[in-house]
Amino acid sequence: MDKTKLSSIYEAPLPTQLRIHIDEAGRWPLAGPVSVWCTLSLQQADLSDFCDSKSISERRRETLYGQIQDLESQGIIHYASWRASNKQIDEKGIIPALQYACVRGIFLCLKKYFVSQRAPALAQSVYGEDHMALAHLSRLFATNTVSNKKLRDIFHTPNTVAVCKGLIIDGNHTFWLDTALDTQVITIIKGDAKNPLISMASIIAKVERDRRMKKISKKLSEYGLDQHKWYGTKKHRQAIATHWVSQIHRQTFCGNTWGKKNKEKRIRNLIPKQKNILTPNSLLLTPNQKPKLLLHICCAPDLSRPLHWLKNHFKLYLFLYNPNIHPRAEHTKRYDSFIKLIGLERGDYEIVEDWYDPKEFFQAMIDEKEDIDPSLKNASDKEALKVAGEMEERSSRCNPCYSMRLAEAAKNAAKHDIPYFTSTLLISPKKKMDKLFRRGIEGERRHPSTKFLWFNFAKNKWYEHATRLTKKHWLFRQNYCGCGWTIPKPGDDTSKYTWG
Repeated sequence: MDKTKLSSIYEAPLPTQLRIHIDEAGRWPLAGPVSVWCTLSLQQADLSDFCDSKSISERRRETLYGQIQDLESQGIIHYASWRASNKQIDEKGIIPALQYACVRGIFLCLKKYFVSQRAPALAQSVYGEDHMALAHLSRLFATNTVSNKKLRDIFHTPNTVAVCKGLIIDGNHTFWLDTALDTQVITIIKGDAKNPLISMASIIAKVERDRRMKKISKKLSEYGLDQHKWYGTKKHRQAIATHWVSQIHRQTFCGNTWGKKNKEKRIRNLIPKQKNILTPNSLLLTPNQKPKLLLHICCAPDLSRPLHWLKNHFKLYLFLYNPNIHPRAEHTKRYDSFIKLIGLERGDYEIVEDWYDPKEFFQAMIDEKEDIDPSLKNASDKEALKVAGEMEERSSRCNPCYSMRLAEAAKNAAKHDIPYFTSTLLISPKKKMDKLFRRGIEGERRHPSTKFLWFNFAKNKWYEHATRLTKKHWLFRQNYCGCGWTIPKPGDDTSKYTWG
């Protein structure tokens, strides 16, 4: 065949060397999905107007976003995106989730290019291998199900989008795409300020994400998402501490605020730090109505100061629940002291039914033996109790005790339609505040109709004031925490025990 005739017959343009430019949005926030945007340039165009999305105003970003849409409608560029949800981030991890979103975003971008550019060109070709490639790619692009293997197959199909010479990613991480897709990956630090196509991807990502945030923030106004853009600011962490995580939060990221390292210290940082005791004015339903509050009580000395203040702000429901106390005579003394105190401190409160069953305490220790020590998972009940008894006070042995009492407080608050609950355990400077905080939030999560109020009773010298009130009212003051393992032995220094 004459070569001149052949060239006139095959007028389809040869594929150009393409590089897909990628930027992501939302890698580090505590909530929401992570989005990946891919852009592909098909023609030479003036892209000098595009710059880093973080360096321009929201109004300017919206204008440039409109220009990007015009460029795509003219066939100058293609862009596509994909989101990895917060649940996928929790299950896979942030980098695998980004790789997942990248693979699907690249696939959609190449599909647009194939449908608009390559498929018509291959259909006009007189070469058999081009028609074979067209059939093969049409089958690959027929469905939107994507895998790394499928995208590698697309990349390496001859005479087609196989001429995609690689990826250019903003930042310094390849998301392991070079290995997963067997292709070249170039990373550019601050690429959104250096490469106009990455800048376009960052602008699209920023605009789309901001629009999505505004919609969600209206439904979850208590977290202030529109203010901190879902990042882990102090206000956001305090909102999580108060309301716990929502359905859009990344639990692994929120967990990292206390993390595995310095766990207790980080939880303590998450707890709201109030210089003054929490003012309940914001909780009032009407100006003249006191909100209901169920107050779990461990003993009269710890109740004395909180009761003196809380009765002026709340309709109190007093709940004495301590099956950990041993022996029964000790529980009787503490109960009598409680009755004496509420007789002296007259106020607007009611007593919620209480009971004393030490079996509940030991059953809680057995049921939550893994919380005491993970190595006790397969241990017998007797062995678990023995190991717990050998631990020191304020160790992980106390976890089931905290959980049991605060869980029962939350349950009774929900049962009696009481919107808030708290505990006098929060006043003791020798209790583990971070553990109490977490157990209170767990109780709130089991019973969503009631919320755990965090009061910094231990601040502002309330414990010292409680000590003075105890002496003033001649209340029974115990010299050990309560369970049989903390009973002081002859010769022990009782000052090491949690008083009150």
